[in-house]
Order: sequence, then C-alpha cells, then structure tokens
Amino acid sequence: MAGPYTIGVDVGGTKILGGLIDISSGQIINAVKLPSPPLGADAVVAAIGDAIAKIIAEAPADVVSQISGIGMGIAGQVDVATGVLLATPNLGGGLTNVPLAAPLQQRFGMPIHLGNDVEVAAIGESRFGAGKDIALFACVFVGTGIGGALMENGVRYRGTSGSAGEIGHIMVRAGGRLCGCGQRGHLEAYASRTAIVAMLHEAIEGGEKTSLSPLLLDNSQRVKSKPLAEAVAQGDTLVVNTVTQAGLYLGLGLASLINLWNPQRIILGGGVIDRIDLLFKVAAEQAKSAALAAPAAQVDIVRAALGDNSGMVGAALLAG
Repeated sequence: MAGPYTIGVDVGGTKILGGLIDISSGQIINAVKLPSPPLGADAVVAAIGDAIAKIIAEAPADVVSQISGIGMGIAGQVDVATGVLLATPNLGGGLTNVPLAAPLQQRFGMPIHLGNDVEVAAIGESRFGAGKDIALFACVFVGTGIGGALMENGVRYRGTSGSAGEIGHIMVRAGGRLCGCGQRGHLEAYASRTAIVAMLHEAIEGGEKTSLSPLLLDNSQRVKSKPLAEAVAQGDTLVVNTVTQAGLYLGLGLASLINLWNPQRIILGGGVIDRIDLLFKVAAEQAKSAALAAPAAQVDIVRAALGDNSGMVGAALLAG
C-alpha cells in the first residue's frame, strides 16, 4: 500500500493551499485552495482549520485513518519549538505572537509542525524538485512578499534565531521605500507583487496610463499575478516597465546572495515568478551580471520544479 500520508498546508498572503500528500513519492492525493483572510489572527487560524477540515472531508475514506500529522508553512517568522507565528507583515493585516499549533492540534488531534513558507518550499524542492541532489542551494519565492531559505545537503540552514535566508529584507536602497516589516529600502519593497502594485498605483496617480487602471483603483480588489502577467503579455508599457524595474532590483538581491553564500543553484518560485516570464528573465540576467564573476559562473538560476505546490508538499514532509 502506498503511504505514509500527511497533510501539508501552505499559508500565504493571498491564499491557503493545502493537500493530502503521499510523502514517500510526493503524490498529491487531493488538494484545496481558499483565500487568506485579510484581517485578524482568529480569522487566519480558523481559515487554516477550515482548509484542513476540507482536505480530510474530501480524502479517500481508506486513507483518512492513515494520516499521521499536519505540516504548515507560514509566510512569516515562526518558532518551530512552540508552534507560534512570531511575526508576519503580509498575513492577516500583520500579526505577531500568534499560537497556531495548539488550537489546530486540539481541533484535529494530530501533531502540528510549523515552518516558514519558503523553508518548507525548499524542503519540497530538495526532496522532489529542482533542489534534488544539489548540495548547496537557495530558494527565493516572490509573491505578496519575498521569502528565502538556504539548504545544504538536504538540511535547511536556519541561523541563530531561525530566520536565516530572509532575502526579502536585505537592503537594496538606503532610506528607500517603506517595507511591510516597518523598515525602509528592503528588497521586498521593490520587487514583490505588493511592491509592483504600489509602484503602479503611484504611476497612475502621477497621470500615467495602463490597462489595469480600473482594477488598480478598485480598493475592494487584490491585484494578483494573473492580470499583471496578462498586461505584460499585451505589451502594456507601464506594467512592462514596472515589472522590469522590479526584476532589476530582484537581480541585485540575488547577486548579493550569490556573493555572500556562493550556492550551486538558486530556485525561484512563487506566484509572480510562475506567471511572469519577464520578471524571471530580467532578475536572472541581472543577478549574473551584478555578482562577482567566479561565483556567478558556478551558479545556475532555475524555476521551482514543483511550481505552486512546492510549499504544500514541503509542509507535508515536515510532518513526516
């Protein structure tokens, strides 16, 4: 019989993606996707619980009894020992010190394992994706924010506080744009989807034109990666120029990572990278050009092989 089975949940700024996973093969048995709630710790915990309940309800009956645990990747800094979300600027309106494991463990009666969202994506890519058999690689995922994780011989390098690899919060412009974390000039404030949308808003307010103006000016809507990708494909000048600028900044951040850590591979993923080829292309070229010649010559920059499922699969592996 196939198995063992665990549940993996990837909790991001705009969506919660979870599934029942055969962790021996990485096979996704069934999956669900729900929107992330815009505000409140209680709403976030409830939405994660609803996603898990839906996964269990829709799973094959003969497999449900074999589920051994639940893993979660959260867009923020987590205390893996206590199961607490320490801080996240991009989830629930900005949260700090939220107990996640305890209420969910009480609800489902299973062990709950927490990790950062890109950390678990890196674990998934290491076992079943673009990081397989790569001794030293970094994952950088671009979505609502920008997250990173460092992997060496299949093990995440966590650092002293557990937050090693937070490339989204390296400085790319002193005194620059305000980041969601409260500091200024961080990469996330220049190259995330949130940053791209903010720059487009500013351009529209300055009188520039784009086909996305109605969507951007509708404050009831979250501008996601798909309409940005469609605007790029249609040659929308403002969107193309804005995405290109974001790609140049992302490339500078990657160049710093190459110089500092000298990885064999950088794996880029997340909704913006998945959908917008231009961002990936500009960032990869800029990284190679701006990094020191020796480490740049030895690194390759690729997309995540598991795509949007990297985090879900990696989270399930946490529980295995």
